[in-house]
Amino acid sequence: FPSHDNAGKYEVIISNSNCNLKGSILLEYLEKAIVAPTTFNNCDTDFDGNIPIKLDDLNTTIITNYKPEFAVKYYLNLTDATLGNSNILPNNWSYNTDTTIYVRVENGVCAPEIQPIEFIFGNKISVTNYSTTICDEDFNNTEAVNLDTYLPQLTSETGYTHQFYLTKNDANVEQNPIAPSQNLTATTTFYVRIKKSGICDNIAALTFKFGQPKKSNLPPVITVCEGETTNLDAGLEFSAYLWSNGETSHQIKNVGKGDYYVILTSENNCTYTQKISVVESPKAIIDISKFNTTICDQNLDGTIEVNLNNVTAAILLNSGIYRVKYYANITD
Repeated sequence: FPSHDNAGKYEVIISNSNCNLKGSILLEYLEKAIVAPTTFNNCDTDFDGNIPIKLDDLNTTIITNYKPEFAVKYYLNLTDATLGNSNILPNNWSYNTDTTIYVRVENGVCAPEIQPIEFIFGNKISVTNYSTTICDEDFNNTEAVNLDTYLPQLTSETGYTHQFYLTKNDANVEQNPIAPSQNLTATTTFYVRIKKSGICDNIAALTFKFGQPKKSNLPPVITVCEGETTNLDAGLEFSAYLWSNGETSHQIKNVGKGDYYVILTSENNCTYTQKISVVESPKAIIDISKFNTTICDQNLDGTIEVNLNNVTAAILLNSGIYRVKYYANITD
């Protein structure tokens, strides 16, 4: 039988002496599958470490001349693919690390076409977790924050979209998004899912450590005698000090009348500006000569009763803010 390249029905006559045997042969053309090695770059969209694949959805992509009559089988290794055995991968398959599988495409009596198919995890947009301290400087146990303000600390990318969430799971599956404006009452971690065309999503954690500054035991007003000085000591409970005169120790010495402040930094990095006024109390003006009175022993019992309040009123010329004590001798 001569060779033929064209499909069709051919008549055949076989002769033997006086006998002829007539028949026909149907020659069909079977197209061989064209399969190219392919790499699929996929995103783990729910961040569970597993990427699901429906293998029959790939047929029209990896087989350029795909036809429904092609028998397409996927294998985990080349040996099974070459043998064409029953170790076929399920249609609903998944991978959790970069993986190469093999596709075997059969069409009738044609030799099968076998090619590798690579599945890899796609690159994610670059993000950085960020943590900062939010200080309740007015001591009202709440602070307002705008999460959008901190996006430059989370990624250096541009041209992206984003959404905030209260939990990592919500960010993973993109449910229960929250507004950027939030009120803090305690240390809280928010999550932002960042998207950009041509690259896989990523999630960054934004942590706010909620803290309050501390005050020292210094009173707001300290009184000293006129012309005298005092020391202002904020104590040793703080990590840093900055006084209004530039001093950075826990105290300033020999300060006189005036207004002062100290910026106190606590261990949580919160700062509080404490103001102190040093005021002077004027010195007492005493004129003993103003009490020049003769007191008589009216009942002749040898004892004269003196009302010292009357003495004070006479000799203390700027009364009203002093406490006056009398003693019988200079030693006391």
